[in-house]
Amino acid sequence: MHGQSVHLLPEAWAMRHEVLASLFAPLGLNWLALEGDGVVVVDKPAGIASIIGEGHGSGDLVSRLEAVRGETLRCPQPLDAACSGLVVFAQAGKASKALAAAAEGGHLVDRWLALTTGRRAVDGVLEHRVEKSGRGLVAKECRRGAANAVTRVRVLERGPGGTLVELIVERGRPAQLRAQLAAAGAPIVGDRERGGAAARRLMLHAAQMTLPRSLGGETVRRAEPDELLARIASAQDAPPDSIREITVRLRSAAVRRFGLARVRSAGTAAADGTATTTAFRVANAEGDGLPGLALDVYGDYLVAHLYPDRLPVTEDQVLDALGGLGAAGVYVKRRRAQSNDLVDTRRDDVAPAAAVRGDSAPDELVVFEEGVPYLTRLGDGLSTGLFLDQRDNRRRVREWARGQAVLNLFAYTCPFTVAAAVGGATRTVSVDAAGPALDTGRANVEHAAGPGAHEFRKGDAFVALDAAKKRGEGFGLVIVDPPTHSTTRGSRWTSGKAWVDLAGRCLGVLADGGKLLACSNDRRMTQRVFRGHLEAALAADGRRGRVRLYDPPDDFPPPPGEGAHLKTGVIELG
Repeated sequence: MHGQSVHLLPEAWAMRHEVLASLFAPLGLNWLALEGDGVVVVDKPAGIASIIGEGHGSGDLVSRLEAVRGETLRCPQPLDAACSGLVVFAQAGKASKALAAAAEGGHLVDRWLALTTGRRAVDGVLEHRVEKSGRGLVAKECRRGAANAVTRVRVLERGPGGTLVELIVERGRPAQLRAQLAAAGAPIVGDRERGGAAARRLMLHAAQMTLPRSLGGETVRRAEPDELLARIASAQDAPPDSIREITVRLRSAAVRRFGLARVRSAGTAAADGTATTTAFRVANAEGDGLPGLALDVYGDYLVAHLYPDRLPVTEDQVLDALGGLGAAGVYVKRRRAQSNDLVDTRRDDVAPAAAVRGDSAPDELVVFEEGVPYLTRLGDGLSTGLFLDQRDNRRRVREWARGQAVLNLFAYTCPFTVAAAVGGATRTVSVDAAGPALDTGRANVEHAAGPGAHEFRKGDAFVALDAAKKRGEGFGLVIVDPPTHSTTRGSRWTSGKAWVDLAGRCLGVLADGGKLLACSNDRRMTQRVFRGHLEAALAADGRRGRVRLYDPPDDFPPPPGEGAHLKTGVIELG
């Protein structure tokens, strides 16, 4: 099938490999804690929203339950996505009204567990005045009788990883717990905003719930999550110590991607505004508790990014486990923490051209991202031609491109141009120094959007910007996504303060009222510093505007205690 393109509709993708599809199950094993009389109680893992509106990547519990049960459910008292533990859902009718009344009168969860940072947590009662601030809830000391938040604390266990406490809310709402513990000098592990120790998740768990008497008054209990118990004994999240534990964590990460993996009919829209997606990240290394292993799905195929020096087991053990997940084939990309010394990323010992488990994909594989088709090559070196962490930004480009002239710099294989063309851009210009990448980009755009006013310019992005400004060209949307380091005949680029000059040049061809989408994968640079560079460029430009930052997609959680690798900033003029 050399040189051919395979364009699988999403229905076919789901049907060909049901085993792979089952990896993204709506409900994990043992999630259901109670079911009956119009009520469902779920033991929710951390990282999954209770209701629609907290992000579609993980797939909220309401949508998951409705997909399984085929009925509309209501959640009277949602549990924050960051927490784990018991949350109740009800059918419309008597059960829903009873739960809503109980939630209005107080709270349904009557026992919480938290792992607090350090050893300062003590038995006693916390009384505070909790108020909203720009950073969320803040607990303040108050005079006797003026507290609107009262929580009873009992120490259960102390260890190197923190202090395990039982929490009972006597006045107020569960949302106050994080603020109260932080005010007491014992922030919850994982609550980095309030000074908690770094962790993959917030160590707060809803451990016990009592239903209203009209629904039987049953008390539901669930044991502490293994990850909470394990963290008590260690000041850091413990890495997996066996291939079995790696597989467990991998499957847990995959279940969290249910919202991305839901199969929908081609071309239709879902309730949350998304369409079919068949390419996304299944597990993001340390961010999902899997050091040395990141895993992507591309239709029927898996692509594993391995950092051999960080893997706790052998590479063959990992690949054998991945081969058993039901994919048509598994590709491997062997990476190093610093890959600048790699002369040829297509070497077989770095990125084999063929699948290392199962069958190889066609040379050109079409995958879908929110209903838009993109051409990929799974066996073409370390890159596949589509950076999956830019999915949300491509959606933004589709939304912003209608009726606009769009300039795409450092365009590579032009996925941003595809998004702009599909979104209704009147004209696109794509610039990249690599001719073969632009050739693929041209095919990419023609495949997704057909013929149109699309120009592909081979050359240095800085030279192209200067030439465009000299010609008086103006664009309503400019996209710039440079590598951290780049050298061409025309220029030399290193990310950092040089962003001020690059963003300024981009603004030089941006029309009034237009938008500049700037992206950086420079892991050394923080979001705050990146914003500062963009604000400096805007100030030097002299026009009115604002800078906004965006987080990466839900399937790319950062390692504990670290910021997101992808920084996205938008300068909007006017």
